[in-house]
Amino acid sequence: MSAIKNILQAKHLIGVLCLFLLYGNSDAQIPLDSIVVTGQMKNTTVDLSVQKIKVIDRAKIDKMGAVSLRDVLTNELNFRITQDAVLGSRISVQGLSGSQVKILMDGVPIIGRLDGNIDLNQINLNNIERIEIIEGPMSVIYGTDASAGVINLITKKSSKNLYDLNANIYHDSKGNYNYDLGGTTKIKKSLLGISVGRYLFDGWDPNEDLYKRQMLWRPKEQYFTNIYCNFNLGKTANRISANYYREFLLSKGSPIVTPFDAKGIDDHFITNRSQITWQVDRKLGKTGALVFLNSYSFYQRKRNEYVKDLVTGDQALSANMENQDTTRFALLQLRGNYIRQNKKGNYTSQFGYDINSDHAAGKKFGGNKNYINDYALFFNNEYKPTKKLDIKVGFRLAYNKRFTVPAIPMLGLRYQLNKNNVIRFSAGKGFRAPTLKELTFNFVDANHIVLGNDSLKAERSGNIQLNYSYTRPIKKERSIKIDVSTFYNRLTNMITLLQLDATSNINKYINIDKFASKGGTLQVGYYSPKFTFRTGLSRTGLNNYFNLNHKFFYYHEINFSGDYKFKKYNSSISIFYKVNGKQQKYVYDENGNIAVAYINTWKWMDVSFNKKYAKQNVQFIIGVKNVLNITSVNSTIKDGPHTQAGSSPIGMGRTFFMTFKYDFSKMLK
Repeated sequence: MSAIKNILQAKHLIGVLCLFLLYGNSDAQIPLDSIVVTGQMKNTTVDLSVQKIKVIDRAKIDKMGAVSLRDVLTNELNFRITQDAVLGSRISVQGLSGSQVKILMDGVPIIGRLDGNIDLNQINLNNIERIEIIEGPMSVIYGTDASAGVINLITKKSSKNLYDLNANIYHDSKGNYNYDLGGTTKIKKSLLGISVGRYLFDGWDPNEDLYKRQMLWRPKEQYFTNIYCNFNLGKTANRISANYYREFLLSKGSPIVTPFDAKGIDDHFITNRSQITWQVDRKLGKTGALVFLNSYSFYQRKRNEYVKDLVTGDQALSANMENQDTTRFALLQLRGNYIRQNKKGNYTSQFGYDINSDHAAGKKFGGNKNYINDYALFFNNEYKPTKKLDIKVGFRLAYNKRFTVPAIPMLGLRYQLNKNNVIRFSAGKGFRAPTLKELTFNFVDANHIVLGNDSLKAERSGNIQLNYSYTRPIKKERSIKIDVSTFYNRLTNMITLLQLDATSNINKYINIDKFASKGGTLQVGYYSPKFTFRTGLSRTGLNNYFNLNHKFFYYHEINFSGDYKFKKYNSSISIFYKVNGKQQKYVYDENGNIAVAYINTWKWMDVSFNKKYAKQNVQFIIGVKNVLNITSVNSTIKDGPHTQAGSSPIGMGRTFFMTFKYDFSKMLK
């Protein structure tokens, strides 16, 4: 009830604010999307961007039956998904961990990293229009945590109708029951939008024992809402948005039975995440613009231990106060930039500032408020000396109160050999300051110990990428596309959580002097009005330089996706398949010696059937996730502090799902 109350209160406050602004500005225009692709200075297309950008649109998200960001990235090349029993899903990109990947919502960082990662299961996709991904360092624009790349989730921002209203229902055979509702309305020439939802998961365990309390995949309940308002003040376009998310996760302990009673020790994890954003776009003449993006984000994770009487069902807080804790994070971000293009349109410059104030508090941080402030200026210049050549140069100057930040440069080149052939090259530096958690976090319970390290050094990285794209149109709206890429990453002082003592499970954040990853990707696609397929192969090598031979361990990935449309029946069938090859790396064993750890090969396949009715107003999707029925694979790599080596959890087995979408917009005309 408290979650519903908070949602309703948020709706009321934003609604009043929007109505006040809307009725005071009769000349307002509905602003179009100001960001076409992530990291760009001007409106452009994916094909014309200097950086190689991957876009996952709403149609693909729907066909996959994707509920969270984890579902979408499972089938992408160069992305590896792992699972921790309590902390959730995390990723690695090009062999680099998720702590070096910045996840954004409309350009604003999503906060709340646990063990260096954002839980991908907590990032819902109900109001997401598309996902934009750039692999490689984006630290010049986005600062720390962007050494390995950026994932930017773009929400719906515009509508052609006076009223929009849509409802979505998702059920599957593993106990997921999801419902969400969204709509927009135009008030004069401005736009007000809202979406709300509730996702429920019953929990699942590979043993499928109805009487087993402790589940590998914990049950949880999620509530979320997104409210936004687009309006103009004179020549200035404004967007105010507010997001709220709440999750309750129940981690039940094994039953403790004696001749006198039966009880269970349960952990309740409650996550609250909220974000308020104000974006301002103002044109300056025909060739200039000012863009401001200001946001405040708050994250709270509460853990309470309860003792439950398994006979009466009564429960009470445990007397062990060490297992009662609340951790809070907050981020205030102020960004602004000035963009100007010359009259010929072949030169664009950008000058911006980026101010971040990061706060953390809680018993695990010593009971004190901790903070890191970061102040930066960034510059970008894009010059097109000829029709074929596009050059982009940028650098970032930053000041961090705790760490010395080097100047961060980047270079990007795009060369159009001819109509069908394009070459892209990029090189850049990255920087990541240790987080407050990595510096000051101290956690001790009966299962494990996690220690921060105030002596950590900041990570520094370098990246080089080369990409070749060939596109060939064929008759009757058909085309083929071939894409070849190669990359090399080098990190110094890489921060990682190291298990110091296997017996007592003591873990501590440390620096690794050197780390490198390199590899290449080949992708081929065929596109036609009826049939589309894409297939790819990647090979990635990892080396954390633990041994003197500097040997790289290589692993491969293969993926395939295809769609076939039955135009007569307004339907389609889709398949998504990926092979994740065996991955190895150097680790320290319990005796402090260098050893080789691994996670075995595993495969993933999804199949879905999509049908639209009633003039596209009704969409019905049925399908099977994890067709190959994968639950875990043999592994000597620990995927997280709550996962034991020997077996890595991958999925919940073969899952049948159904999605029903209804668009009420035409009924409201």
